[in-house]
Amino acid sequence: MLISHKKKFVFVHIYKTAGTSVMNVFLPYGRFIDRLVFDFWFSKKIISQIIKLMKWNDDGQRQFTGVHKHAPAIAIKNYMGPSYDDYFSFVFVRNPYDLMVSLYFYISQAKLHVDHERVSKMTFTEFATWHISTNPKTQWDFVADPTTGNLMVDYVGKFETLNSDLEHIMSKLDLADNRGLTHKNPSRKRKSKDYRDYYDTSTKKMVSDYFKKDLEGFGYSFDGITAT
Repeated sequence: MLISHKKKFVFVHIYKTAGTSVMNVFLPYGRFIDRLVFDFWFSKKIISQIIKLMKWNDDGQRQFTGVHKHAPAIAIKNYMGPSYDDYFSFVFVRNPYDLMVSLYFYISQAKLHVDHERVSKMTFTEFATWHISTNPKTQWDFVADPTTGNLMVDYVGKFETLNSDLEHIMSKLDLADNRGLTHKNPSRKRKSKDYRDYYDTSTKKMVSDYFKKDLEGFGYSFDGITAT
């Protein structure tokens, strides 16, 4: 999550959608507290130690920024109040089949993640079954009004078309890309970069059923993008 009062924009950060890379591009325009927490290496290190000491590892830095770094749009709006509607809001989404594989490898390698010990012992199929059993938020849940079901963001970019969508947003906000886009926080240890290689028929159906709204609402299929 990133708020810029200077440029009047809000970034809704869904995990494993290149959000850390997007944050890196837009942080120079964010609130000072956002830059202290996510940008400046010295303050980041101090805050990281405070979080570890206070056992706030799963708190998404909300103790500092006011909202969880992966807060849904409705939580950000509740935090900002009516001014949320005056800001240009955007989000990046990802094919849910690909996101599931990325999340699996991320948690299995991130030793500080709350679920690392459990997930590191699982196969991908076991992880998908377990993860869905916990009723996780869908990407649609992050950006839809829970009462009306309507989208709460002005623009939905895609992980798969990251560069062109970023250019569109920066043009809209009249910003200059002084940092360039580099992929931050990538998942490693994937034997195959093609997420489809990790699925069997049952796992494919499981993900398809649970993330149906993501697939239909954002224009995805098992093989890629169906709509832009």
